Amino acid sequence: MSAKSNQFDNISDDLRRLFSTPSLMKGEDPDVYAELYGRVQEVVQPKDVSDQMMVADICNHFWEQQRYRRCTGTVINSKRRAALQRILHGAIGLNDVDTETVLDIYFELARLEEREVTDYATQVRIPKTRAGVIDLMEKHGFVETDIDRLAMETSADTLADIENLAFKHEIRREAIFRELERRRKKRNKEMHKADPELNGQVRALAKDLPEESSPSLTGPPP
Repeated sequence: MSAKSNQFDNISDDLRRLFSTPSLMKGEDPDVYAELYGRVQEVVQPKDVSDQMMVADICNHFWEQQRYRRCTGTVINSKRRAALQRILHGAIGLNDVDTETVLDIYFELARLEEREVTDYATQVRIPKTRAGVIDLMEKHGFVETDIDRLAMETSADTLADIENLAFKHEIRREAIFRELERRRKKRNKEMHKADPELNGQVRALAKDLPEESSPSLTGPPP
């Protein structure tokens, strides 16, 4: 054990990599994880292999929790096309083909030719640009934020499931911190028991402290 770091250093490089190497998804930064691991290790100050396992568990639970919460935006975005489809087809009344055309225009997957196209069932002119789609919505009493609102409403169950998963990781992480604190107190208690000289110093210090006078239960003397 290094006196400078006061950490558990008697560990092989292979085992250290096992603890500190994360399982990352595409786009996740290993340098950020490494910094998180180092910061947690500074706080925990692992004394043995069990402590080192707890450092890894704390980091992994926190990382997984944040990973779930980062997914919430993706879940909502994945519902935006279906939300706009409800507005165009269900509320404005465009037919299936024109609805898909307008969806592609709004999400910039396609662009109409310069000629005008009209949905003859509703007499609605099909917009040629994304701005035109927004104008069409506004003419029928909708605004662009209605897309996000509907997307969130249809994502509610999935978002709740994600939050529950994230919360479970938070509960487990906090339980590990409590266990570490319990282990730390136990070690300190054992250290005092194992060091008679230290115990003698503590008792001598307590003896030299002035005694606190106990409050009178019958009131002040006459």
